Amino acid sequence: MTHSWANIWRLDPNHPTLPPFSIMITDSNNNRFVAKNVIPPNWKNEAVYTATLVRA
Repeated sequence: MTHSWANIWRLDPNHPTLPPFSIMITDSNNNRFVAKNVIPPNWKNEAVYTATLVRA
């Protein structure tokens, strides 16, 4: 993925990725949290997914 602007990220078509996707978030204190496999293989554009964050 590449950072587009603000909170927008884009998938790189030259490097295909396969779901499920996990997401790592870093807060302003540099604490890292992970939502594992939060975006499923059958994901839909503009869908909302709920996740549990675990400290990384």
